[in-house]
Amino acid sequence: MSPEDRLTALGIDLPDVPPPLPDAPYIPAVITGDLVWVSGHSPGGAWRPGQVGTDYTVAEAKQAARAAGIGLLTAARSVVGSLDRIERVVRMLGHVNAAPGMDQASEVVNGCSELMLDVFGPDGRGVRSAVGVGTMPRNVPLSVEAVFQLKR
Repeated sequence: MSPEDRLTALGIDLPDVPPPLPDAPYIPAVITGDLVWVSGHSPGGAWRPGQVGTDYTVAEAKQAARAAGIGLLTAARSVVGSLDRIERVVRMLGHVNAAPGMDQASEVVNGCSELMLDVFGPDGRGVRSAVGVGTMPRNVPLSVEAVFQLKR
């Protein structure tokens, strides 16, 4: 089953890619060589600001990470046309807005990693780092960025 078919089977309809914030001089995604680099994505406007461990439970934040992953897929598709052009996930980096003592950043970012496995199958498993940080821009609960490899 292709990644686009898996999205349909999962009932995921990717939204239009939102424009970058007016004060943020970046683009959501770019292709260089056979790699698609996707800027960091937070879970989006439907999620309230806050720290994991204070304002969010780990389980809630894991769902927020899945929502951020949908943003990653949306941005990637916006530059490649179809997720079927993607060979594999190469790398993901998750930053979790962690309250002091919250040491489960990797469990939170699993929400995004598990989405990639759902969409790309075994090729959704790439290298990954997950870190807890003391603050995030606009107090978002987390941000995840990714690198994908295109099919040749």
